[in-house]
Amino acid sequence: NMGISVGEAAKLTSTLARVTDGSIETAQNLAASTKEFAKQNGVVPSEAIRDMAENSEKFAEYGANSAIELSKAAVQARKLGVDMGTLGKVTDSLLDFESSITNELELSAMLGKNINLNQARALAYEGKMGDAVKETIKQLGGRDAFNKMDIYQKREAAKTLGITVDELSKMTENMDKLNDDGTFQK
Repeated sequence: NMGISVGEAAKLTSTLARVTDGSIETAQNLAASTKEFAKQNGVVPSEAIRDMAENSEKFAEYGANSAIELSKAAVQARKLGVDMGTLGKVTDSLLDFESSITNELELSAMLGKNINLNQARALAYEGKMGDAVKETIKQLGGRDAFNKMDIYQKREAAKTLGITVDELSKMTENMDKLNDDGTFQK
């Protein structure tokens, strides 16, 4: 029913049950709502659900309060052309405060403009992965600014986010599919 293998479905259901109220029914309802949310936003539901199953560790890390946000992030990631693993790398990088601030300052110097990732860090801390990534790309200047960067600036921007240049390129290319607050364009 979810469009994924039995093993993936079992892993996802058990993880969701653990991080919510312990109920299999609640876990299945969350998976079903993710499937519907994906359909509404032009994302292949099985890809979003599979992404959730493959990245169930993120659900366990962020816990029950963020289960719905992480479900939303799975769909947002697909809209951005990446997966939840990539969003997770960005939020993990943002939440490594010491390195993140150092990288932010180095990138600001390299770009010749002030980059401020404080709001992105706050969103990442709240478990709003997609919103944190959107804010980060916004701070970088979006697609046009990314396309104007030289190879060294692109590498430094990707390093700041803990991802590859290819992943950052995909996200900047597709960022117009999300509003500034991380919600979907209609």
